Amino acid sequence: MLRFIAICLLLISIGCGGNSGPPTVSETSAARPKLADRIKFVETYVKFRRTYKELEYDISFMNGGSFPPSPSEWDVRLVAIVPPDEINNWSVAGKLDGTKEVPKWVADTAQSIDINSITEWYTDGNRTVGIDRKHNVVAYRSFAH
Repeated sequence: MLRFIAICLLLISIGCGGNSGPPTVSETSAARPKLADRIKFVETYVKFRRTYKELEYDISFMNGGSFPPSPSEWDVRLVAIVPPDEINNWSVAGKLDGTKEVPKWVADTAQSIDINSITEWYTDGNRTVGIDRKHNVVAYRSFAH
């Protein structure tokens, strides 16, 4: 009987021990100088697909894939220059926020992209999007803790 229980526990641990979803990571765009590499990396941690002319990010993701299952935690921050005809794709269903100042997380994420003209801010639960329509700059953050 003990042998049967041991085998069952072993099979459960093998079947449930592997992480599902993206790997745990903490990385900024400085780790990947090429735009194509940055895009590929970011698309591992976001559901949407976008076109970028420039992309900077700061992504922290902890995969909760364990037994028993536990939730993942993440903080995905993007600052990008996008094609003009795709700027509207970044609007979220949330309400227009009255924020006038650029939040610190945007300044911490942006390395070379000018963020000073982002004046249109939207919030939707755990997502925030800032838009500078004149320069086609977007700032995006999604988090769960």
